[in-house]
Amino acid sequence: TSSIAELVDEIELNAARIYAYDRTERKRVEEALRESEKKYRLLFRNMGEGFALYELLYDDQGTPADWRVLEVNDAYTLHTGISRDSIVGRRMSEVFPAAIPEYLPRFAEVVATQKSTSFDTFSKLTNRHQHVVSFPAGSHRFANTVTDITTRKQSEDAVREREQKYRTLIDRMIDGFALHEIVIDASGLPRDYRFLEVNRAFELLTGLRGADIIGKCVTQVLPGIRESDFDWINAY
Repeated sequence: TSSIAELVDEIELNAARIYAYDRTERKRVEEALRESEKKYRLLFRNMGEGFALYELLYDDQGTPADWRVLEVNDAYTLHTGISRDSIVGRRMSEVFPAAIPEYLPRFAEVVATQKSTSFDTFSKLTNRHQHVVSFPAGSHRFANTVTDITTRKQSEDAVREREQKYRTLIDRMIDGFALHEIVIDASGLPRDYRFLEVNRAFELLTGLRGADIIGKCVTQVLPGIRESDFDWINAY
């Protein structure tokens, strides 16, 4: 009887120890999770890129049909112009149905392959150019980072427009025009020059085709120029 009582006491003591350890371990895990979530939230709120977490939705046949917005950060609104309250918890088909045919195939592929993708797009909904990186987030979820690149795109368009105007002006000139780049040697002295651009009038007046000479040095195009009395290097 004494042995049985001692055994019961030992079992109860061990059970108490296990319970205390279990509570301590559980508390430690919960604190670690809270700390991890705190760090995640801090990063989530302060990251420069817009961030959105989505869940892919399927129809009765198991075909991707829509996606639901689970969460977005403040930067998402900054980069897209779309407020958090207007989309979180809602299906994309409810708020922006026109986005479904344009983006659903991309996002469905991310979930199906579990591989990331990135692309530039112009959102007619917000009238903004955006760079989007889409990546899998477990199960049927995926996440996007969004950066507003409207200013960059506008600058690129402006540069292209200026280049087009320049090209039009050059092509309409009646005088021959050639743009060159001086080629220097290891000692820093000019030794040659390279054709960068010519206009139509230059081709007609010289008989040299831009397609044949652009990118080449003058000594390649006109090998005999080195023996010329004309100071063709220092003149330029």
